[in-house]
Amino acid sequence: MVDLHQYIDIIYSSPRFHDRERHDFAIVQTTNGCIFAQLLFLFSCSVADRIFTICLVRPLDAPIRTPPIKDRDLGLCRVRARANTEFIFARSILRGAPLVQDFNKAGDYLVMDVVDHTGDLFLRCHEIFPR
Repeated sequence: MVDLHQYIDIIYSSPRFHDRERHDFAIVQTTNGCIFAQLLFLFSCSVADRIFTICLVRPLDAPIRTPPIKDRDLGLCRVRARANTEFIFARSILRGAPLVQDFNKAGDYLVMDVVDHTGDLFLRCHEIFPR
């Protein structure tokens, strides 16, 4: 969103990344707009001499009926995991996204939109979460 240059954004999904399970988060383009999702599994398949990379993701777009007042006061963006998973094409991933689990509420995550040095994630959050 910030400029027209392409950047490399490495995201992981591994059952044993340095002896620990790791499933990174990303912003995904869907037919209804952008959402956050957790990358669970990647694989490739070949169809008619074309290779497609497919991802199993857990969408983080479950509705949050009443967000905590402290989220609004502090300008935090909260997302909630859905119970189901979905398959997407890897090319629909726009960028990786740093999210932190809210340990007070299982399945809730807070977007760390201030750690991006380009400002791209900050701008995308304002697009996804209109205030």
